[in-house]
Amino acid sequence: MLSECRALLLDVSLFHNVSDRWLWLPDPSGGYTVRGAYDLLTSQEPHGEDAALDLVWHNQVSLKVSVFAWRLIRDVYQQRQI
Repeated sequence: MLSECRALLLDVSLFHNVSDRWLWLPDPSGGYTVRGAYDLLTSQEPHGEDAALDLVWHNQVSLKVSVFAWRLIRDVYQQRQI
């Protein structure tokens, strides 16, 4: 795993005089909000519930986030069936 990590970091350059921060691409000016994430998830056309659930239950996603996303997807699909 160490060699895989090193390979991923080969092209990364760090500079002490450059600010380093995360950027939420759907809204780079306003930053991340739970409302923004909800709007993003519910505004997209579904690619099938099974495909979405495969992403939700990925082993690198925390359980709390997985449960939240699973409930959100379930609720959206139930609302669309009504």
